[in-house]
Amino acid sequence: MLRSSPRRRRRCCCSPAATTKRRTGHGRAPPRRSGGGAAWRGGAYAWTPGRRLEYANDLDVLLAVDKQTNQDKGSRTADKWKPPRREFWCAYGRRYTGIKVKYGLSVTPPEKTALEELLATCPA
Repeated sequence: MLRSSPRRRRRCCCSPAATTKRRTGHGRAPPRRSGGGAAWRGGAYAWTPGRRLEYANDLDVLLAVDKQTNQDKGSRTADKWKPPRREFWCAYGRRYTGIKVKYGLSVTPPEKTALEELLATCPA
């Protein structure tokens, strides 16, 4: 069971439709799912239960998106999914990369190329 944490308002990075509770979901960057998510494949399978709980409760990992975008993203990595709104590519790439570093998760070559593409949209 996850510990509850205070909610912080975050700007939705992927779609302007995330305005009501009913239409809003939350995703993870990178996604976490036992056996199939990007974090799991990137090394989370070897984490202690405490480390998994830390990741699950990390508000920087949670990403506010509308329901459809959350379904579209699923547990796809950066090489298979990018935010539909290009103006959020930089923020998503920075967040994704920061989480990979913070939690020591591996990056595949196609994922690295996609992250470079996302980060290339950042202002100099």
